[in-house]
Amino acid sequence: MLHGPEKFVMAMLQELHGDRREQRGIREKERLGLEWPKIIGAIATVWKEPWEVISVQRGNGALGLAYYLGQRHAGITLRELGRYVGEVQYPAVSLAIARFEKRLKTDRSLEKGLKQVIKLLNVEM
Repeated sequence: MLHGPEKFVMAMLQELHGDRREQRGIREKERLGLEWPKIIGAIATVWKEPWEVISVQRGNGALGLAYYLGQRHAGITLRELGRYVGEVQYPAVSLAIARFEKRLKTDRSLEKGLKQVIKLLNVEM
């Protein structure tokens, strides 16, 4: 955890390097600016339905996308992601991410949705 003026904190975050799996600071760096409410808000905007509705629908890819973005672009742990959607165990979250990634390779509409959400969130792929 870094304390100090924003300019100092941002300079120090630029200096962090290492293995994101092993060093929590690296994951925290990734998490800055991208949080769960922003992720689900962007997905709801692209899907044009409230998160509460699309998160329980099967086959639309929204929940898998949220997990994927939460882990890859926000540095949220699998356990935390599971808690955000109602005490889902982390192995189930991991499996959902793997299934999402596999489906993403063949489903062009899902890929289009991902790109739109990424654009809204203003993150790099």
